[in-house]
Amino acid sequence: MNIDFNPETHEYFIDGVKVWSVTQILDANGISDFSFVKPEILEAARDLGNNVHSTVKLFSNNDLDEDSLDPVLALYLEQWKRFLKETKFEVIDTEQIVSHIKFLYCGRYDVRGIFKDKLTLLDIKTGSHTKETVKYTGVQTAGYAMAYNEKKKAKDMAKQRMGVWLTEDSYKMELCTNKADFTVFRAALTMANFKNGGL
Repeated sequence: MNIDFNPETHEYFIDGVKVWSVTQILDANGISDFSFVKPEILEAARDLGNNVHSTVKLFSNNDLDEDSLDPVLALYLEQWKRFLKETKFEVIDTEQIVSHIKFLYCGRYDVRGIFKDKLTLLDIKTGSHTKETVKYTGVQTAGYAMAYNEKKKAKDMAKQRMGVWLTEDSYKMELCTNKADFTVFRAALTMANFKNGGL
């Protein structure tokens, strides 16, 4: 089985067959709707998010030159460091592709690590921490966890899901504990296939 990703089009392929991404599944059902946001603001927010994710990845891999880091990104990094120190979250790896062969979709979790002795998949957010974004993150991480855990033995499965919202001067974390998240994600995948007839 070969998993391929085209970074320019953000498309995933399993053995040459184009499949859904977790984000596309949620977008197809309006679970994440940013149509009310001005395009230039949305683009700036996406750029910031991508840059923060890249910063965390480089830092986690000990490849980050902090002396040359953009001052704004340095503030986000300090909050990430603060989160790690205060929660004792242990990073294992970052930005890894996961795939679900039975349901034919892929995704990329932000961080995999240990939190309170449990294997945890964590998603980093740079947008607003609201009731709606917490709900979205729960369903999103359920998609990643389903793919990550497929065909794994129970002892090797991710047992927790988490979202961490970073700003320039604070962080907020939420454990995603609603088991209904998995049902919602499965339903979203079914509806995405029904409405679009596949990709």
